[in-house]
Amino acid sequence: MCVAIEHALTPESIIEVTVHMIVASARVSHPICLQCDYVDAVLSGDPRWTARTVVKTEEGAHMKSIRIFEVSDTWVASLGRGLKVPTNIMVNITKNGGVNFFMSIDDAFCEDVELKYVPMYEAIVAIIERYT
Repeated sequence: MCVAIEHALTPESIIEVTVHMIVASARVSHPICLQCDYVDAVLSGDPRWTARTVVKTEEGAHMKSIRIFEVSDTWVASLGRGLKVPTNIMVNITKNGGVNFFMSIDDAFCEDVELKYVPMYEAIVAIIERYT
């Protein structure tokens, strides 16, 4: 049982702990031109998911946001780790090469649960790295 949970709650009273969002960050090896729409097109054309560019507001002008949804359950199963299919992944790409993920998921909490999803993040980052 996680030490933080033991300090906040009586562990015997917890029936189940569920993860609803995982946040992760990565960095590609080069700066990214945010005005270029090529990575948007490549992510949108990938058969493993549906992707849409999120319209930027003035506050978001320093990054490119792409929403990934309708992720293929066949692809997720092929990653072979008992992963749950995410309902939504927001990918924010910064001009300095930072890639931030906000993944909506419904999975049981376990030690290092976020590490199970690394293959998904790696697949997306590989596309961003290659096509920006």
